[in-house]
Amino acid sequence: MKMSRDHIILSINGRQHEIRGEHAFMNLSEYLRYQAGLAGTKIVCAEGDCGACSVLVAKTSDPIRDQPVKFKSINSCIQPVFNLDGCIVVTVEALASAKELSAVQQSMVDQQGAQCGYCTPGICISLSYLKEQTGGTAEEIIPSKAKNFLTGNLCRCTGYEPIIKAACGLVDVKESSLSKRFLTASQVSTLKGATQTDVYFGFNRPGLEPIEVWIPSSKESLFGMLGKGRLISGATDLGVQRNKGRLGESRFISLQKIAELKQAVVTNGLLRIGAGLTWDQVQDFLQDDFSDFADSINLFASPQIKHIGTLAGNIINASPIADGVPFLLVNEAELLLLGSGGKERRVPISDFYQGYKKIGMASDEILWAVLLPKNKLKQRVYKVSQRKDLDIATINLAIAYELKEGVFSHLKLAFGGVAETSLRMTSIESLALGRKPDALFVADCAKAIDLALRPLSDVRGSSKYRMLLAKNLIQKWVVEIDLESQQNVNEANV
Repeated sequence: MKMSRDHIILSINGRQHEIRGEHAFMNLSEYLRYQAGLAGTKIVCAEGDCGACSVLVAKTSDPIRDQPVKFKSINSCIQPVFNLDGCIVVTVEALASAKELSAVQQSMVDQQGAQCGYCTPGICISLSYLKEQTGGTAEEIIPSKAKNFLTGNLCRCTGYEPIIKAACGLVDVKESSLSKRFLTASQVSTLKGATQTDVYFGFNRPGLEPIEVWIPSSKESLFGMLGKGRLISGATDLGVQRNKGRLGESRFISLQKIAELKQAVVTNGLLRIGAGLTWDQVQDFLQDDFSDFADSINLFASPQIKHIGTLAGNIINASPIADGVPFLLVNEAELLLLGSGGKERRVPISDFYQGYKKIGMASDEILWAVLLPKNKLKQRVYKVSQRKDLDIATINLAIAYELKEGVFSHLKLAFGGVAETSLRMTSIESLALGRKPDALFVADCAKAIDLALRPLSDVRGSSKYRMLLAKNLIQKWVVEIDLESQQNVNEANV
């Protein structure tokens, strides 16, 4: 297939860049520092965990609910440049205007929110994102919200109190927004045009296979490329593998410009989540119907990760501790797969995983959407990890249940981190029906866990520890049911 372009087009701090060959395969942080001369963006963890590499990015083509173009924070250390074709990037160097510090930078200075300086650029970016999103009102910029926006930023020196004070110091500060400065009509129009053309480029590496990248701009173009390379969307896992020297593949197809993958709709009680939706978009879409899971997304992903990673990538990666899969299992989601000829295939997610990192999808198929039935079941999502936020799970658990007259009329329960894949606990589900959530039920669940689970030991926990966690999470859930029941009784008496 003949491609229209052999280079990437994006804007950095108001200046257009055409990026070719090896430079287009760099992670954005590398390009900024070593090619664009913008060394304010730091590279520290190279895993998307510390936030020192944070930048603001606006996509000029985003059909979700007809949202206007706006900036979001991302980790540039794990984002390949080729995934940003047609985007507008703002780095810490551009926050200041007319040689005066921005309100965020000045507040950091006033509150003594910086010491060594490695984390400071990323923190300034995250606080700038906070200011852009909230408009700087006192109702919006409060300590709890500032902490949420700073979840993906680590600071070893200063401590967080002066940084939170710097955030709260932004209330009612007047200055021109970054959107007005950099998202001009002409800039957006020029780059939006770039999203409507296909891209192909490759380059040779001494002693290694050449790297090739395809970036289709339409569904039709994509179908002509399926099977040629690894499909990537957010590329968060790809970026980490590349940084650690563990990237085996050399041929990639970026899905960033396929509008049909970015749709979220509800039809006849079925939520259709396009495979291109990022975690923050999934969170917004599920908030009304699945609030427990939507709220849990804040724990396993920082804003920077939520803005680029996808639920579909979480599914395809096939990790036994994937954060989203247990939830999808207990809600009996289906996966809509499309083949190279556009042929559709619907697969229950319970049938999709065939072993460790093995999925039931052909090389010329793509996960097109996740189909999630609405229901009125109560939902619980639990995760145990070595730290509360932004950590890989030791074990996770999702539950969908219903109680009628004090006994279970419905129960679906799935663990992650206890087998080669996330695991539905049908033995517990069957013994629960007609039973009360009491101590005897917890004891019977523990027996079922002893019979069904054989978790591995690894750096995050031993097999024995995981077994104990599984039993304790069941007990925690039952205690919460009891507390909720007592609360309801008290409220009724009032």
